[in-house]
Amino acid sequence: MAEMTAQEAAEWGKTLDFPAVWAALMKSQTQIDQLGERIDRVNTQAKERIDKLGEKVDRVTANVGGLNLSMGDLIETLFAPHLGEKFDAYNYNLKRMYRRVPIYDDNSRMRTDIDILLSNTTLCMAVEVKRWLETTTHVDEHIKRMLLIRQYPPAEVKGKKAAGRDSWRSGNA
Repeated sequence: MAEMTAQEAAEWGKTLDFPAVWAALMKSQTQIDQLGERIDRVNTQAKERIDKLGEKVDRVTANVGGLNLSMGDLIETLFAPHLGEKFDAYNYNLKRMYRRVPIYDDNSRMRTDIDILLSNTTLCMAVEVKRWLETTTHVDEHIKRMLLIRQYPPAEVKGKKAAGRDSWRSGNA
């Protein structure tokens, strides 16, 4: 709108009557309503795009998590066949190997699992395979896992001595 002097504004004001002012207000209200509808459409479209983006992020996260699990499984698969040989060098003679041994509590609820369990007729050893150890959190988790194995020993462990500290049976974790 162009600038007016006070006198020009006063002259223009004389030409206004109630119907003209009311029409201008109604036109403004219509424009405001249309703007609100447009904002609602934009918000709806933005929400749809954000939801689609969230779905994509969820898929990527699942794929990365799956890749991480696949990498861990690959490392276990590559690592496992040589464990017996490595422990033979220390006279452990652990010839049986079990992978992913589940640990169930008294209510048949899975509590944890053992990545690799090596054993013979009298001795066993739980092995946790990690592709990377950044903090001691993984070690703390393994200690908790060992306590669960002691509390709820699977059939492959029962009656056998644990290699290393006898943390599964005596509680000396």
